[in-house]
Amino acid sequence: GVDLASSLDIAAVSLLFPGDDGAYTLFGRYYLPEERVESGGNSQYVGWAATGKLIATPGAANDLRLVGRIGQDLLDSMERFRVPMAAFDPWRAVQLRQDLDALGHTVVEVPPGFRHFTEPMKELEALVVSGKLRHDGSPVLTWMMANTIARIDGKDNIQPGKEFPENKIDGVVSAIMALGMALRNEDQPSPYKDRGVVFV
Repeated sequence: GVDLASSLDIAAVSLLFPGDDGAYTLFGRYYLPEERVESGGNSQYVGWAATGKLIATPGAANDLRLVGRIGQDLLDSMERFRVPMAAFDPWRAVQLRQDLDALGHTVVEVPPGFRHFTEPMKELEALVVSGKLRHDGSPVLTWMMANTIARIDGKDNIQPGKEFPENKIDGVVSAIMALGMALRNEDQPSPYKDRGVVFV
């Protein structure tokens, strides 16, 4: 799942790997322009960037093309881990999506809204409650999880939201998008069934 809400703000890429026991393993990468690390309104950004938990990209804005850091990391992950598809907001990073498609990678558009987020968000909650969501312990993801609230409509549909603009939730949004793709493809064999996830 790829959430590129703004070139001036945090961007998130979530990789989700299914296990044989019904659990999922989640890894996230979070990016922020280096000029925004100190001026982004969160005192934790500097420490996270210093330890690599938050990746500071060159300049004042995230480069959302394939040649940029985010695009190169995404392409490397898709090829290294044989990720079958990437989910994007259709209104963001049009060139990056087109470039990935031209290289033969499946790109799926996931518009924001109740229709596409209800099922995977409810499933994510169930995975967390049942202890079946494994993750890398990222403090950035932990912070974003704490910032996330459920927006509910009159039909019990939900989508992720936040109370204040400074409460970033990009990593949660990208994780929900990734889980939505996994749920759509549960009948497909996982390339990790026999060998598991390989760490390099």
